[in-house]
Amino acid sequence: MIPTQETTEEWSPNNKTLSMTLRKSIRDNQEKWNQYLSNINTALGGTYTLAFQGLPPQKVDELSEEGYKGRIGEVVTSYLESVSQMIERKAKDDMTKESAAEAISNKKVVLRYLEKRPSDGFKADSYWDITIEDGNLVVSIAMDAYWSNVSYIVGYNLDKIL
Repeated sequence: MIPTQETTEEWSPNNKTLSMTLRKSIRDNQEKWNQYLSNINTALGGTYTLAFQGLPPQKVDELSEEGYKGRIGEVVTSYLESVSQMIERKAKDDMTKESAAEAISNKKVVLRYLEKRPSDGFKADSYWDITIEDGNLVVSIAMDAYWSNVSYIVGYNLDKIL
């Protein structure tokens, strides 16, 4: 079963249950997150927000490989940057722009952290998946491939899911 409960509040630098390292990593990257969301806003029109589902940040960090521990803000930045670039590139076509804005009706980009990949695998890439669910653009990320091939999102054909 894929977790769909939102964990957005837990991804705040004000969340005192997070270690200082995680809180700083989130804080130090929030400006970049906002810039990439602004790029999406410009590309599609409207005000898009970032949300999180699945594993809470402590668990994501716990399951991270050694070199990635404490860098949770950077990882989110990488995913959001690639999603932003993909949308900007594809939204140059007016028909794709209109279809994407219509499909992502909640104006929300969701990063969904999963402990492992679904048994039937991901459809978009072997390391991550992109879907539109209930009006949200959802990027599913499995912890066994946590920061793998993120830049490939830029080249993903958004038309496949519109």
